[in-house]
Amino acid sequence: MQIKVADKMQRGVYSARPEMSLRELIAELVRREIRGCPVEDGQGRLVGVVSLSDAAVALGFPPEGNPDPTVGDVMAREVIGLEQTAPLQAAIDLFLKHRVHRLIITYQGRVVGILTPFDLIPTEEKKTVWL
Repeated sequence: MQIKVADKMQRGVYSARPEMSLRELIAELVRREIRGCPVEDGQGRLVGVVSLSDAAVALGFPPEGNPDPTVGDVMAREVIGLEQTAPLQAAIDLFLKHRVHRLIITYQGRVVGILTPFDLIPTEEKKTVWL
C-alpha cells in the first residue's frame, strides 16, 4: 500500500486572512505554537502562505511607503502544495526541490491540511528530537 500525503498531514489547519495586521498574525502563530500558515480570502480560497519570519522581517524592515503592512502585503502568492491523495514521495520531492518548510494540502481546491518535514519523522523519533 502506498502512503498518501493525507496519512501524514496535520489536519485542522489555522489560516490567516490577507487583511490581518502582522502583529495579529504573529500573536496568533505564537499562541498556536506554529511557524507558518496558509492565507485564505473571505470565501475560503487559498491565496497565499505566510511564515512567522516573513512577518517579523516585514515589521522590522517595512516595505518602502508602507509602515504598517498586512499579511496580504508580505505573503508568498505562489503556494507550493499537493492534493491530499498525492503519494507521500511527491511531497518529499517538493521539499527537496523547492527547499520549503511547509506544503499546503488541499482537497478539491480547499485547504485540508499542512505537511512539514517534521511530520515525516516517525512518532517515536519525534520524542528524542525535542528532548
